[in-house]
Amino acid sequence: DDEDVNADGSVPAIAPPAKKAAVEYQWQKDGDDIPGETHSYFSIRNATMHHEGTYVCVVTFPLLRAVPVHDGGALVGVQVEVDDIDGGENGGTGGAVGGPSDVATSASQTSEEGEGAPYSIRWGETIVRIAEAPVVNNYHGMNDVVEGASLVLTATARGVPQLNFQWVFNGMPIDGAKSKILELHDIQKAQAGTYTCFVENIAGKAVWMEAFVNVRSMDSD
Repeated sequence: DDEDVNADGSVPAIAPPAKKAAVEYQWQKDGDDIPGETHSYFSIRNATMHHEGTYVCVVTFPLLRAVPVHDGGALVGVQVEVDDIDGGENGGTGGAVGGPSDVATSASQTSEEGEGAPYSIRWGETIVRIAEAPVVNNYHGMNDVVEGASLVLTATARGVPQLNFQWVFNGMPIDGAKSKILELHDIQKAQAGTYTCFVENIAGKAVWMEAFVNVRSMDSD
């Protein structure tokens, strides 16, 4: 292949390509750096309650260049650019950075062409809440009541987020019975049977089991 040569016949030196600056990532939880989490992605495995908090990624562009903008020979402004960036394994491109407010803030650091301070942005603020499946205190008992009396059943359960309840009588849902407390008033013999409460949230389901209700006549022994 043909090569360019100097007048004296020597081959000109070829400079190696300049090393590109990598975009830097640092994930934070509740304002503190998370050790080792320096990639563009962040994942949580086997989440527990201590993972709850606010997460954000601080992205830093090491090379910040201010380029003067002229109009008719007069300096009318400064354009701030991130130049010659290597995203590495995470990818990344050069080009303009941020919106007008970001540019104005950075450009104020210099009024002539040249490198300025590193440029950082906070990205992807996310609030993480850990869901806890319902845990119930099971109850197996007989409730012996007199016809016409009242009875209150309470499904004791805990979980995060808010729990949903559905009471069931002899296997059939009770219309409107969607709280942890079931109140039965003026009980009749037709209401004798088994009462169960199904408890659930986005993390799972549980069954509060079960209350047996016996209704006897007022004149019975």
